[in-house]
Amino acid sequence: MESMIVKLGKVCDIVSGTTPKSGIAEYWDGGLPWVTPADLDEDSHIINDTQRTLTEEGVASKKLPLLPKGTVLLSSRAPIGKVAIAGCEMYCNQGFKNLVCSDSVYNEYLYCFLKSRTEWLQHLGKGATFKELSKTALSDVEMPLPTLEKQHEIVDRLGLITRQIELVKRMLAKTDELMQSRFMEMFDDSSRERVALADVCDFYSGGTPSKRKPEYWNGTLPWFSPKDMKRPVLDDSIDHISDVVVEQTSLRLLPSDTVVIVVRGMILAHDVPVSIITVPATINQDMKALIPKPGKECDSVYLAAAIRSQENYLLAETGSSAHGTKKIDAIVLGTVSIPEADIHEQREFAAFVQQVESMKTDLNQQLDRLNTLYDSLTQRYFA
Repeated sequence: MESMIVKLGKVCDIVSGTTPKSGIAEYWDGGLPWVTPADLDEDSHIINDTQRTLTEEGVASKKLPLLPKGTVLLSSRAPIGKVAIAGCEMYCNQGFKNLVCSDSVYNEYLYCFLKSRTEWLQHLGKGATFKELSKTALSDVEMPLPTLEKQHEIVDRLGLITRQIELVKRMLAKTDELMQSRFMEMFDDSSRERVALADVCDFYSGGTPSKRKPEYWNGTLPWFSPKDMKRPVLDDSIDHISDVVVEQTSLRLLPSDTVVIVVRGMILAHDVPVSIITVPATINQDMKALIPKPGKECDSVYLAAAIRSQENYLLAETGSSAHGTKKIDAIVLGTVSIPEADIHEQREFAAFVQQVESMKTDLNQQLDRLNTLYDSLTQRYFA
């Protein structure tokens, strides 16, 4: 028979590890790889290097089992479901249930199977404080097991699609670099005059309509907050309010093509989200809208790019409220220096960005198709 259903505990040895005492220097930095879940991410495949290493004394102190090269690493807590393959002999901490394959299992096939079952593995986790996948639960997980020849064939097919997905992702990353490079090429000139943002734009803060008035929250008018700021261009928000809010309160209706920026929230510890809203909309109090002053011609695409180019400055000048929340004061925002450019230059840059965005749309569609194909194949092979 070409394929059968097996339990992982019947075809793999499941091995975990632990942590030597961190306060004993003689146990650490000896060059022996010691992997933890922090060494893995969602794209991990082959792991050869680890953030921390052990000495022979550290290994002996806990009698740690040596994981052979080719072991399939599976994080079993914090979080459950990270998968990789050991590219060399190594040790691990208690955050893993690793699988040493028998001769009937191709480790790359097992890797693909576990990657396709992340949500199910997380569902199997138990625990009150934090969930952990037990050795018993993992042992009982069932997996289709075809012949070794068929396993290699499946891995080759999935690998081809995975490489295409990785290529498209790299191309998408390059498009962002391309726009940044073009901006620097056009405007990062030491001889070009610069102007403070406060001299170009007025800043408008938003607000939150009263939750005690249900009629304020039953409309279709977009109301943007920091949780919406995940894309450079926004045409809709998660939350919506009624048009009557603008009529009855001080909340301002912003015109389409307004640049908005997050000025309060813990995301400011590492990012300063800037977006363009392409529809008439409102914002909450954790954001500011940048409205060009009368007589100032300012293309929204150019303005957003100019502010993003100063992200490091804004991060360095970000302060904290009394409760520890990160914030950018209006005075700091006003001191942001942007290149002075006439409207024709701004529109030339905006046209370039539009071309790149069109390319990104095509790439994202291609990525969606590849992900759909990959998911359909894993469903066929592993269901």
